Amino acid sequence: MKRKKRIAYSLEEWLKDPSLTPGWKITEEERQQKEAKREAWSRVLYALHEPLTRELRKLGFEVETVCDLYNRKQPWRKDAPLPDYREVIPLLVEHFQRPYSFEVKEAILRALIDRHARKLAFEPVLEEFRRTADPQVAQEEIQRALQPVLEGAGDYWTPEEAEPLLRNRWNSYRFTLMHALGYLFSKEHIPIIVELLQDERHSAELRKWLARDFLKKLRRWRIDDPELRAVGERYAQLDS
Repeated sequence: MKRKKRIAYSLEEWLKDPSLTPGWKITEEERQQKEAKREAWSRVLYALHEPLTRELRKLGFEVETVCDLYNRKQPWRKDAPLPDYREVIPLLVEHFQRPYSFEVKEAILRALIDRHARKLAFEPVLEEFRRTADPQVAQEEIQRALQPVLEGAGDYWTPEEAEPLLRNRWNSYRFTLMHALGYLFSKEHIPIIVELLQDERHSAELRKWLARDFLKKLRRWRIDDPELRAVGERYAQLDS
């Protein structure tokens, strides 16, 4: 049975007949404008990644951004064996601690969510998670990330358009930090995780998901401690 092709109607059409499927039609010109905006932002990001990608290319990783380390399925160089990016985890950790835009740091962070990074990456990620809990730091980092976008893509992006998008990406960065901590922590870090769960500077949503990772590890490690389990269960049920 063939599926019916879905039609997206314009807002004007939908207002005349609310029974229609809501949506919108865009013209070819509008499509090209959206693509130009996306490409302009991408060029800014490529430039921000350049200090690290330059070093990675010297080591045989033909990448445009750090994201290519964990997204690409093709060999980095067709004339050489596929290198394992886990060999450059010390380099990634070192660059994670540099004052990059948080968009670049999130890409590095995603590459560090790996069991081989546990010993080197946990402390820097923990420090960053604590630092970024400060609302003032959040505002400063968003404004710092906004500057290169306006300088490099100001013909396509206004502050009114770019800043809300960066605020959403900041929330994504904080969530990725939390996810990294939940993955990277070891048994000796249990008191630190308990402390983070009790720290109200971090949102209830973040602490809820960290508590769920905490409970999973307690089960995996077969740690049958009623007090620790109670802490995890309490914060795993926080309201967002």
